[in-house]
Amino acid sequence: MMRSIRMNDVGELNIYIDGSSKGNPGPSGIGVLVEDRDGNEVGVFSAGIGETTNNMAEYISLLIAVEIIKQMGAKKAKIYTDSELMSKQINGEYRVKNDRIRELVKRYFDLSKGLDIEVLYIKRESNKRADNLARDAGEGLFRNTLKIELDMRHIIGLEVEK
Repeated sequence: MMRSIRMNDVGELNIYIDGSSKGNPGPSGIGVLVEDRDGNEVGVFSAGIGETTNNMAEYISLLIAVEIIKQMGAKKAKIYTDSELMSKQINGEYRVKNDRIRELVKRYFDLSKGLDIEVLYIKRESNKRADNLARDAGEGLFRNTLKIELDMRHIIGLEVEK
């Protein structure tokens, strides 16, 4: 059951994200599940992002999550991902070798400035809802129950390609 939250009445959010690519690179999608601090579903967002790699899709889902946090006016958020690589790169445990991913990491830090965000790794089994949203989006089935507008090109800050 979804819980309705007034936009500037949000304390803390738990956000589950995933990116999916069939073919790597191939048709890709992102999925974002938003919950309040008590674990009640607030809404979902998913979108197709064209032909790209799985890692790019994971990072794009992260950037979309940050924009959702900003638009909802959350004071604090935990973002859960089943991409151990992305989690460790964002938290400074792994170096980022790919130039395009490096641009997305920089964009993440630019967008999240002033926000209290933790990016946490979880096992794939704990991220099934976001995974299903991302897979469906890669096949053309999109959902947005958050009632917010997202300009993907502006959020990402670069062209989405391989």
